[in-house]
Amino acid sequence: MRLRVSSVRILFNFRFCLPTRLVTAGELDQNPPVNSIHCNPLTQEKDTSKKNKNKIDFHIGTYNVRTMASTAKLIDLTNALNNVKYDILGLSEMRKVGHCIDEYDDFMLCYSGQTKGRYGVGFIIKKYLKPCVKNFIGLSDRVALLDIDINDTPITIIQVYAPTEESDEVEIESFYETLHRAHANSSKYTIVMGDFNAKVGQKDTEENKLLGRFGFGKRSSRGQLLIQYAQEYNLSIMNTFFKKKPSRKWTWKSPDQTTMNEIDYILTNFPNKFKDVHVLNNIKFPSDHRMVRSKISLKQIKKSRVKYKCSTYSLKNQNETNFYLEKLENNTKSIKPDDTYTGQSLYNKLEECILDSMKTEKQKEKRNFTCLAFIY
Repeated sequence: MRLRVSSVRILFNFRFCLPTRLVTAGELDQNPPVNSIHCNPLTQEKDTSKKNKNKIDFHIGTYNVRTMASTAKLIDLTNALNNVKYDILGLSEMRKVGHCIDEYDDFMLCYSGQTKGRYGVGFIIKKYLKPCVKNFIGLSDRVALLDIDINDTPITIIQVYAPTEESDEVEIESFYETLHRAHANSSKYTIVMGDFNAKVGQKDTEENKLLGRFGFGKRSSRGQLLIQYAQEYNLSIMNTFFKKKPSRKWTWKSPDQTTMNEIDYILTNFPNKFKDVHVLNNIKFPSDHRMVRSKISLKQIKKSRVKYKCSTYSLKNQNETNFYLEKLENNTKSIKPDDTYTGQSLYNKLEECILDSMKTEKQKEKRNFTCLAFIY
């Protein structure tokens, strides 16, 4: 391969602006959509209305699976979720020991558990979101924290599995202390969800920001603790803000099939982004709980190309042009493309030759500056 000076001269005469790196042709060019939620076509719902054209729906849910201790249970769950739309699914009562992040073909499994055969929390995250995940922390086998950056919006998701009504006060106090530590590490936008083993019931007159008009059942003592916690961190219990039939409100059924309670919740400090929270009852997985799923509307960030400005500098006379071409020809003689060069490294070497060729003794300082403007 022989470098032709005339080709470089044509580029210069047309004041062609060289980018700082090689770029691809097509949709992905100078500024590809890195970490953008809309890179997953399965999540993006078609909406041609002018009002919603710059927004995208994101689905976050929570599910008490009763156990995920074996590989067979994980396979059963993934099969049951095949036709369920979700992006992130929080899991309670996994009963899986360890603090790990396992990667599979279509998803990542993050989990934290300390007690064999009991408790345990975690997340199933769609694989396309891997670049968006910033941190996963298992604070205990009842509380786990996931930091994720969606369209340049940092969101902390806290998954919980609270002690039952029969648990002693020491255990419930330890649970809420761990939740306080989770909030100390959370970002501006926070979602707290999971099996709280609490019934919040109907709202009182002073709980308008915490609860909506569509509570279910009667409040329990654990429910009152949950209300106090939500008030402390300015969290809204989103299950209560969307009207549903009573048959689509309960999240847990007793073993004798006679008692149904709403004890799994999704709480947040940015309720205006939530478009729906509902219960799914068609998941074929052996659990006495039902999944709660939220639909969040997020602003879609439009990525634009980087604009390169042309330099206003040009060769002033034939002497300068001849000097430039002679020096460029001498500089490029040392370049012998072979297997040791990559496309980018060869490009960088040519860029270096052009920069050096434009220098003169009289205008060295000035041209250093103008040449950089030309290149970048």
